Amino acid sequence: MPKKRATRKYFTLLELLLVVAILIMISGFIGINVRKAVHEQQFKAEIARIEDELKLAQDLMLLLRTDVHLKFTSKSKDHGIDYWMEAEGLPEHLSAQVQRPRKPLRAVHSIEFHDELPGWEQENAIDLKFLSGGSLMSRGIMRLTDSPTGEKQDGTLERYICFPGYPSPLHSTVNTGENPACKKDREKSIEESLTLFTKTEISDKSLKKEATPADDSKKQPEKISPQDRRSEPNKGLLKPQ
Repeated sequence: MPKKRATRKYFTLLELLLVVAILIMISGFIGINVRKAVHEQQFKAEIARIEDELKLAQDLMLLLRTDVHLKFTSKSKDHGIDYWMEAEGLPEHLSAQVQRPRKPLRAVHSIEFHDELPGWEQENAIDLKFLSGGSLMSRGIMRLTDSPTGEKQDGTLERYICFPGYPSPLHSTVNTGENPACKKDREKSIEESLTLFTKTEISDKSLKKEATPADDSKKQPEKISPQDRRSEPNKGLLKPQ
């Protein structure tokens, strides 16, 4: 009678350790990807919050003709970036909405902005100005990144918001080339053309003024007799009918 072959119904310690190591590696990769995805989502959500605040500030300026300031300041690395809005002469229901407390930005670690419009300046603070119904606004390129130092490295998240200096759609882009408002060369060429046109127009008017005889203004008005005055039509004179 043949002997039955014994079958093994257990795992060795080495096999168990190998399975545990594989599971730890897989969970580590999954955990890194999950944390990265969560961080990216938080970063995008905070960028969207900033865009909403910018749109609100611009709408208040245009619709209510009020001066609005959107300010950012950083107290410490752990606290995050605080931001708030200031506006004058708002109704009560809008004032409460504007002055409500905001949650600090924690995924956006660095904000860079050089405003070409001088004004309120403070260390570690930024003031975005929406003034005079749109005729006086901040101008420049805002860079928002998740890098605490602001330096661009592999995997750094960043967005750009361009302020042309006049009312326009304000939204973030991955790079400045996607937004026409970021093209400073185009704005500069337009300003130079307008300046040149204005100077030319002023010089033309000056030449015409110089060509006018100086003694024309000194001429005495010609005396008209009462008989001639009756026959002369009234020019530029309104009379009650």
